[in-house]
Amino acid sequence: MGAVIHPAYQKTGIMTAVFRTVLPYGFDILKLNRIVGDIFAENEGSRKLLNKFGFREEGVLRETDFDGGRFQDTIVFSMLKKEYEQVKQTFDQ
Repeated sequence: MGAVIHPAYQKTGIMTAVFRTVLPYGFDILKLNRIVGDIFAENEGSRKLLNKFGFREEGVLRETDFDGGRFQDTIVFSMLKKEYEQVKQTFDQ
């Protein structure tokens, strides 16, 4: 799962709304067992969002992406269906 948000729309809650739609769709409708999100290591906003929804950090992939200026480390997060079942009632809060 990945998204790039225009700076004018960052920190407006749009990704919280997206997660509240995408996670139930992925787990309840598509019957997925695992959803992965990966972020640049310096992206604190995305880290907070993934943590807020109960994703777990799996590890760091070193210098995986070039952003036009330098290579960035990527942090991989995931959520399993059984973890989603434990936290899904909190999504509307």
